[in-house]
Amino acid sequence: MSTPPTLVAYPGRGGYPWAQSGSISSGSTSPRAWPAWPGPTPPGASALRPLADVLDAHGATLVSQLAAFEAYVVEAEREGPEGYPLYRWTKATLQDPAKRVKHMKAFALHVAGQEVYYPEGTADALEAALQPLLGGGLVSRLSRHDTNPANNPPIPAEYRS
Repeated sequence: MSTPPTLVAYPGRGGYPWAQSGSISSGSTSPRAWPAWPGPTPPGASALRPLADVLDAHGATLVSQLAAFEAYVVEAEREGPEGYPLYRWTKATLQDPAKRVKHMKAFALHVAGQEVYYPEGTADALEAALQPLLGGGLVSRLSRHDTNPANNPPIPAEYRS
């Protein structure tokens, strides 16, 4: 059985205000509690209502890739990086200003609290509901990422443990 892809949204207008590094904190670095936009549109963000409506209708949340990377590094440093194979590569990414900006503008979509393992039909329906938001300044791009390590680039040699 193949692993369904994770859906990633790339919002327009330079990202969301709560995506700035450190602006979202759940108090935990557990992957299940990584920073997310949990529900109703933040005050003053009425322009985001169409996106909020789609997310609410599908039980989905946005999770900042930058915040998730930061949480991963913090957890690896607390628990010991030897158990975190992407630690060195992720830390190097966070130290690169251009890559920080890139990841600040990308958000994974979790459904019903599931980071990746929601049914492909659910991802299809969510993607179809988000399509009308493309090109209007709210969402600049949608993509699916294959979570199978065999189909992804290997960790660069300089970042392997």
